[in-house]
Amino acid sequence: MFLSTGTMAFMNSLTQLTPAQLRKVADVQEKIEALTQRLGQLLGAETATPTEEPAKQPKRKRHITEAGRKAMSLAGKRRWAKARAAMKPRT
Repeated sequence: MFLSTGTMAFMNSLTQLTPAQLRKVADVQEKIEALTQRLGQLLGAETATPTEEPAKQPKRKRHITEAGRKAMSLAGKRRWAKARAAMKPRT
């Protein structure tokens, strides 16, 4: 995950806090999450908290039919034949 300069500065400042200050930061974070959930309830919709990520659907595998493979093979052979013909020295 890529972290921005601001995020890095924030993380560096967290490492320099005392345990009491860290507890206050955690309390504020908990209040923010509780308020976010309450806001979602009031609006009648679920709001995702910043720590949650939406569920991703698994990617489906793609399959090439036999006819598709044959078409790609023929197209490749034609391309290479054309390239070889262009490389041949004409005498």
